[in-house]
Amino acid sequence: MARENKKKLLITTDTFAPKKDGITTFLDNVVPDLTHAFDITILAPSYSTKKVVEKKYGVEVIRFPVSTFELAGCPAVKATPGRVRPYVKKADIVWVNSAAPLGASTIMAAKALKKKKKYRHIKLVAYMHSIEWDLLSHVVLRTKRLKTYLIKLASFLCKYFYNKCDYLLVPSYGVAQELLGRNIHPEKVLVSLGVDGDIFTVPTKKQKLEAKKKRGFHKDDLVIGYCGRISPEKNLPTLAKAFNKLRRQHKNIKLLIIGGGAEEEITDFVKDEYKITGFVKDVVPYLDAVDIFVMPSFTETTSLATMEAMSCGIPVVVTRVGHM
Repeated sequence: MARENKKKLLITTDTFAPKKDGITTFLDNVVPDLTHAFDITILAPSYSTKKVVEKKYGVEVIRFPVSTFELAGCPAVKATPGRVRPYVKKADIVWVNSAAPLGASTIMAAKALKKKKKYRHIKLVAYMHSIEWDLLSHVVLRTKRLKTYLIKLASFLCKYFYNKCDYLLVPSYGVAQELLGRNIHPEKVLVSLGVDGDIFTVPTKKQKLEAKKKRGFHKDDLVIGYCGRISPEKNLPTLAKAFNKLRRQHKNIKLLIIGGGAEEEITDFVKDEYKITGFVKDVVPYLDAVDIFVMPSFTETTSLATMEAMSCGIPVVVTRVGHM
């Protein structure tokens, strides 16, 4: 398809590479394929005080400066409707990935432009990667009263922003029902998540033994694993406490945390026999060493990390949240 015939797609995300989370993994998987059908521009954080323009996936990425304020390890993007408006004007489709500062500013800019005849063709779409009011309540949780207040405030803001969209892309019918329950009414389109079965494969017995050796474990160790960001909503202290109890009876049990973040979330609870990898680009060699995968999150929509573990043939233990 000739470039001039492609529709122009503007993608905004408040979290982006080199940060690693569900949204960045999602974009890594879908954007390269979307370039065949769309002329794409991405607005993202620069993780610095400067605005940066670069190329990724073969498309232009405009990175906005960030503030010193952080939430769950992610600094707030310095974005306003006025700053994103020039990019929205050029788009046929505007796709936001959260109602955080950059996403919210993009929604406001697009909605204001759509009031003019010249820009009424713009379609405004959001993908619901998380139940944001639920996520926020766990990230900033201090007291029950504060949690209740945060849920109400975040729910109100999400209702305000997302009701301005033309479509909401949801990973499950459960998320669609949750949004309806909060009086968020735009048309919902189911876009289920998945993982690449050619990448996340079941290791042979020999591969698993080699993976354990490379990670510093003994072949007879039972390795309990977690993969993802270390942050309050992931509820890793519960995993650490359970691990400590198991260690009293089974000395060959080890804990492998694949990821990085607020390591004090777990090191304050775990006493011994654990490893934290920090951020790794390829998680498969680490998953190959895991015998049991645990996802103890307080909140999820669809957990990509859990699906990756399942694709690798690992038994999983999860909290009863989200959709699988």
